[in-house]
Amino acid sequence: MAVTINGLVAGENDDTRWVSKGSWDSYLKTIRSMDAVIIGRNTYDIMPQDEFQPNCIYVVLTHNAPKKTKVSSVIFTDKSPQEIFDLLSEKDCQKVCVSGGSQINTQFLEGNLINEIYVDVEPQILGRGIPLFTPNDTKQKLKLLEVNKLSENTIQLHYEVERK
Repeated sequence: MAVTINGLVAGENDDTRWVSKGSWDSYLKTIRSMDAVIIGRNTYDIMPQDEFQPNCIYVVLTHNAPKKTKVSSVIFTDKSPQEIFDLLSEKDCQKVCVSGGSQINTQFLEGNLINEIYVDVEPQILGRGIPLFTPNDTKQKLKLLEVNKLSENTIQLHYEVERK
């Protein structure tokens, strides 16, 4: 996920216009290699239709599924993170990306269901917005695996989540 230097993934009103092309390109490259992507309803609503990848299942966490979907490979559900992983396992999904927002990220981290975290740090500071994770009591150690420079001013941090 792209974050500002102060840890926000979106500004007020879900504004992500500050995310660089390098971050979007990196995200789309990652998604192309996934069997499934898990997102929240707000993320689904703001995602352009051309960002949905063929041959990828999209799981949207929501209590209010829309009447019409953007693409056919979308599952709307209010199941728990573990139930979602069980469902995707039944569908033989091996590579799954949790792609936000902050409540979804937090639920899957608290459920001990995240193995790796990719964070694209953008040279921005936003006063208000949506954090990478919602405030919670979880404490998690990470091991830095890799640092990539995506552009002149944007870096990508790749972490492994250390198991407790």
